[in-house]
Amino acid sequence: MAKKRVRAKIAKNIIERSKSNKDFHIISVRLPEKLHKLAKKKAKQKGLSLSDLTRFALEKYLA
Repeated sequence: MAKKRVRAKIAKNIIERSKSNKDFHIISVRLPEKLHKLAKKKAKQKGLSLSDLTRFALEKYLA
């Protein structure tokens, strides 16, 4: 549980820094194969790239 909080905090800091500096940081996210396929399908339905969908999900989760 503590690892999850630390990762969320780190991701939140990276997103805040990227907004203030107007530059982009790479965040590596690994998904299980089944979840990856589902996310890829959902992104295609919405007309987004998988990385955009992941970024929106992270921003929503951390907001």
